[in-house]
Amino acid sequence: MHSFGRAVDINPVQNPVIYPAGLIALEGATYRPHNKGTFTAKHPIVQEFLKRGWHWGGNFEQPKNYHHFEKT
Repeated sequence: MHSFGRAVDINPVQNPVIYPAGLIALEGATYRPHNKGTFTAKHPIVQEFLKRGWHWGGNFEQPKNYHHFEKT
């Protein structure tokens, strides 16, 4: 999706991929929803992408991909 311009990743250090076993992709990354810049379902950037018909990786069943947005 990325190579076709239909996906974008934003700030993977604060918004990492989290796998079911708890492994966090991108060494040193953390997901702390209370920190500024960390995406949650109510974050204005997430809401704006959703409003424009994009899908957010934080809504994926598994793995959670908090930095990922895609237009399908």
